[in-house]
Amino acid sequence: MSDSKKQFGVLAEYETVDEILSAAAKVRDAGYTKWDCYTPMPVHGLDDAMGVKQTRLPWFTLCAGLTGASLGLLMQWWMNAVDYPFLTSGKPQWSLPANIPVIFELTILFSALTTFFTMWIMNNLPRWFSPLARVERFARATDDRFFIAIETADPIFNAASAESLLKETGAHAIEAVEDPDESAAPPTWFRHALMIAGTGLIIPLMIIAYARFSTQDQPRIHLVPDMDFQEKYKAQNPSPLFEDGRAARPQLAGTFAMEDDHLVLEDPGYYTGKVDGEYLTEIPMPVTRELLERGRERFMINCAACHGYDGSGNGTVHKRALSLQTAGWIPPSNLHQAYIAAQPKGQQFESISDGIRNMPGYKAAITTEDRWAIVAYLEALQGIEEAGAQQLWGAAPAVEDAGPVDSDPLVAKGRELYTSKTCIACHSLDGTKLVSGSFLGLAGSERKFTDGTTAIADEAYLNESITNPNAKIVEGYTPGLMVIPPITDEEREALVAFIMSLKQ
Repeated sequence: MSDSKKQFGVLAEYETVDEILSAAAKVRDAGYTKWDCYTPMPVHGLDDAMGVKQTRLPWFTLCAGLTGASLGLLMQWWMNAVDYPFLTSGKPQWSLPANIPVIFELTILFSALTTFFTMWIMNNLPRWFSPLARVERFARATDDRFFIAIETADPIFNAASAESLLKETGAHAIEAVEDPDESAAPPTWFRHALMIAGTGLIIPLMIIAYARFSTQDQPRIHLVPDMDFQEKYKAQNPSPLFEDGRAARPQLAGTFAMEDDHLVLEDPGYYTGKVDGEYLTEIPMPVTRELLERGRERFMINCAACHGYDGSGNGTVHKRALSLQTAGWIPPSNLHQAYIAAQPKGQQFESISDGIRNMPGYKAAITTEDRWAIVAYLEALQGIEEAGAQQLWGAAPAVEDAGPVDSDPLVAKGRELYTSKTCIACHSLDGTKLVSGSFLGLAGSERKFTDGTTAIADEAYLNESITNPNAKIVEGYTPGLMVIPPITDEEREALVAFIMSLKQ
């Protein structure tokens, strides 16, 4: 340190709260702007005495919070509804309530970080040291003394005038504070350590980038393995805890909820599927289009994961089990098998309610009415031309009566796919609206969408609608209602040709 020092300012010491409040008001009235008070505890009214204006920090915090909320909202909308739409059990691809937690977290994150760093900037932080820390008496600022410091950086600063003013305020001690010939920047070793630490932070980013853009032959590192390796029994796994060796426990035979006991006695057929020990052969309620649509919705949510969208038994759970080569896996039943289609409706209802073989019962998860709705939809899904399309679908004709014999082999193939791919379950061929619109006259018609745009139903539109049914939603229809079973490019071409042949 050199012997040549410049003055930092003038420091005045006070003993009481009243003295510091009175002195602060006088310094404020004198017109000084580069000065501050130092107290061992918060002093009520000191901000007003100093003339401190309302800070702009809350505005920065508000703007950051709104930015975080908007970014969280747009980020999730883009990821879930635009960039990578994922349809789960008929749920909407975008809904505000499910995204509130992330929006809230980003709001807090942006607000907190902005408040923290803006406060530092507005207070000229970080500072390695203050010249006041070199004054011995100033150590009592954290104990039992109060101080005012007027800095030489003030535009109207004059050492003699400042000391005179502070004497008039009743200061018990006044001291000129020298500015040591030291750099206010952190020492060299600290800056080097900071650079090394900053460089080290790049390493995790490089590892993440490598993992993101390269192909690995090993599973990822499970930093939090709880959700991936839970202590639990999976579907169809054995358990030594019970005599029958089953992990999934069936419901006790002949039991039902106590609050429903009078209902079961009043209408046993509706609640059990049986009357006097005999299965019902018909669904005990009117089979309306609303009931079929409800059954389809419940089927997609509760049944399609195993039995597949088309009921063929090739659902995602089954595919996953096959890919993992799960030992002892029993494939879900193909619901189009003749013996299942021939079962009385009450027996199908009982299987859904109480389970059968490895399938658990859904009595506790699905209401009685919804279970009958699934039975109704299952009848539509199974050979409708044999089960009686006229009865199930009102005036909808059977496939063999839908039109003349097709001379074009591609159109004939599409007509077959209309049944085998269960298009018939929702689309009629005579103009009648079932669960969805009729194929008759669809080709060449103008389609009006929920976003206000329109398009002509040409081959390109039909191909897009089959490939991605949620790309354009026609007014009056619910997004996610149409689920396409597995279909090849050749099958899609044939189906489009069949629909185009129905152009009016």
